[in-house]
Amino acid sequence: MAETKYKLPILNDNNYKIRAQILELHLQGKGYWDVVSGATAKNEADPSWVQKNATAAAIILSTCNEMQIQHVLNIKIASEQWTIFKNIHELSNQHRLDNLQ
Repeated sequence: MAETKYKLPILNDNNYKIRAQILELHLQGKGYWDVVSGATAKNEADPSWVQKNATAAAIILSTCNEMQIQHVLNIKIASEQWTIFKNIHELSNQHRLDNLQ
């Protein structure tokens, strides 16, 4: 059976919540979510962990626009990238909600 091809959304200032859900499911399906979520502990001595982390980090970066990549440009650990984006965008969304009230 052929693999279904689809395009992952590119992270921008307005789509974090949707993009995070889609990307999480994609990473789960590919078998990398355990590294991103921290369910598998960071172990740079384990070649399997290193490979999974590198692939997950590359997927995360490849789904960001240039402005977003600047936040994590020198971060090589996928779980740290994920946390940085979560903190930035959830805080930003809270500020937007506060401004509406």
